[in-house]
Amino acid sequence: MSQFMLCKSAYDLTEQKCVRAVHNKDNKELYYRVIKDLFGEVSKDIWVVPDIDCIFTQAQKYNSIYSFETTELYTLLSMLYDVSEVLILWYSDEYSELDNVTTKEQFFSLVKESIAEPTCECYVYVKK
Repeated sequence: MSQFMLCKSAYDLTEQKCVRAVHNKDNKELYYRVIKDLFGEVSKDIWVVPDIDCIFTQAQKYNSIYSFETTELYTLLSMLYDVSEVLILWYSDEYSELDNVTTKEQFFSLVKESIAEPTCECYVYVKK
């Protein structure tokens, strides 16, 4: 299974490796189920981060060598946090029990803890 991520933003996030949920082809059924359950409907401002699993794995791999703040994961999530109303991270199809956070500090604390774990699974819901 994989790590998944959705965000809701009025900004165009294509330069940040994101794809509009309405155009996403991979894991479409899972994403649509999560979107329906958590947002109510698919809209053009909901974005998928298709490579998030690889980016998490890379951050975990380099966690003991580099500081978290120098990873691609940190850079991407920091930018997405700043321009998104909602960020959702979950693993596999387990999205019903997410940690709700409201600050950037809480968000990055949970992500950093997640990549330090052998499973590298992150479950978080951020609504600003």
